[in-house]
Amino acid sequence: MYLEINGFLPNNDPDDSLKYELAVDRALTDQIVGVLGHESLNAMAAAEWPLAKQQVAELSSIIGKPLPPHLALFIGVVA
Repeated sequence: MYLEINGFLPNNDPDDSLKYELAVDRALTDQIVGVLGHESLNAMAAAEWPLAKQQVAELSSIIGKPLPPHLALFIGVVA
């Protein structure tokens, strides 16, 4: 299992297609799970979680690359 960040146009835009997709390096999983306040990767698997602007900034720092600020971003677990 690994984490994936997905981005969509914000504000219920009629175009609900995926605009951004990033498979997160598995080496960063534990750090990201902790920053987001989840107990484990398994606990995160229950849903796809919306990311607040501060979380996006923190994840960008951890991942080492910018995440698109103009999109509504979500993080989830992929099996």
